[in-house]
Amino acid sequence: KICFHVDDSAIAQKGQELWQWYLNKLAEKYEFTLGELSHFLGVRYRFAPDRSSVHLDHEQHILKMLEQFGMLNCKPNRVPFNNGMQAPSLANVPTSEEEKARAKAYPYMEQVGHLHFIEGIRKDIIYPVKVASRFMTNHGDAMHTWVKAIMRYLKGTATDGILIKRNADLRLRVFSDANHAKCVDTRRSMSGVIIKLGGNTVFAKCKYQRIVSHSSCESELMCLDFALCRAEQIRYLAESLGATVQGTITAFVDNQATMSLAVNPVQPDRNIHIHARYFYVRDLCNEGRFVVLYLDSASMIADLLVTYKGPSSFLVHKRRVLGYAYITDKPGLLTYD
Repeated sequence: KICFHVDDSAIAQKGQELWQWYLNKLAEKYEFTLGELSHFLGVRYRFAPDRSSVHLDHEQHILKMLEQFGMLNCKPNRVPFNNGMQAPSLANVPTSEEEKARAKAYPYMEQVGHLHFIEGIRKDIIYPVKVASRFMTNHGDAMHTWVKAIMRYLKGTATDGILIKRNADLRLRVFSDANHAKCVDTRRSMSGVIIKLGGNTVFAKCKYQRIVSHSSCESELMCLDFALCRAEQIRYLAESLGATVQGTITAFVDNQATMSLAVNPVQPDRNIHIHARYFYVRDLCNEGRFVVLYLDSASMIADLLVTYKGPSSFLVHKRRVLGYAYITDKPGLLTYD
């Protein structure tokens, strides 16, 4: 016989009859207690008194991480970058024996591991953590400085997190942005995707694209393909959980040429090299599952996941991504409450 002790679990329920049946069946085999959800898997939950919203943060884990690496009393950063510092590259990989010895003793993998866990809630650090992840087994002083800047930023913003707010209008909105040839070593672009449900951020991810794109238009199209595939997945999940039947979902891009390619069946000669798989978006648009609209770069919140354009832009997009932002659709217009 094997005995298991489950420390805690989180349960959400709708409908008293099924809920009571579940509790009765559970009580037949196990002893358990029910309580208010406050902490779970390293995340703190703070509910509004009227249950209209919940705020999720990683303060406890952030402080634990800082203490582990001797940075609990470090000077906090306003943003996760040191004065617009350049991202580390292969040119910063150690060459001297002294730096190699320093790198071997530095707990880089442990630090990045903590940051990967924290980015599950803190979407504002996804981009710098993605850069840091390229050098897990081959890092030097420049990479260490890059990661320390992220941790100093978390020190000053430990209580920040995601706000989830109740909204009867549970429609999905997709934001897609790419930074052309972002990686200085491979010249591959980065894709950044944010999906909001009823004004709440439910998905955020950035990744390096698998191939080198010939133009910003091509890299944006590859990013849009990735975004709509993820949006289809979340459409099915949201509808299965009882959310609004989505109908046509709006996807925003900040590149006019990409928007045209996504819906125009004409294939100009300059785009004949683009792989057919990236035109799956045309089928989705033709079937009425998505509509692609233009959104200016200043309002494109997915920009937070692929680049850094200074403190002002970073802080504005951070507020829109982590906070509640109800989106009103009009051609080319986005408004936040």
